[in-house]
Amino acid sequence: MRFTISLITACAALAQAGVFSQQTYDDISISGGVAGNAQNEALAVFSALDLNDLANVDKDDLDFLNSVNQIANDAETEAFNPAIEAPPARKPTLSSAAR
Repeated sequence: MRFTISLITACAALAQAGVFSQQTYDDISISGGVAGNAQNEALAVFSALDLNDLANVDKDDLDFLNSVNQIANDAETEAFNPAIEAPPARKPTLSSAAR
């Protein structure tokens, strides 16, 4: 798999300033946890951003979030989707295993 956690973490760690300057991909990921909590988790992760003044979000934060978004989109379209669409592996049956 071309997209490893180390690659994602390394790319995400490039943030230099702004509210996400000390964040990694893992720090802002909401893909785990309790089902049904995604909205609350996202609001907590992004609570440092002034959602009432998005025009003044720090450029470094925008760059960081755009890079994380691109990494996640690439992982989905180039790794996860093909894995889901792949035919299931055939399990040997008792009769085929005895041959």
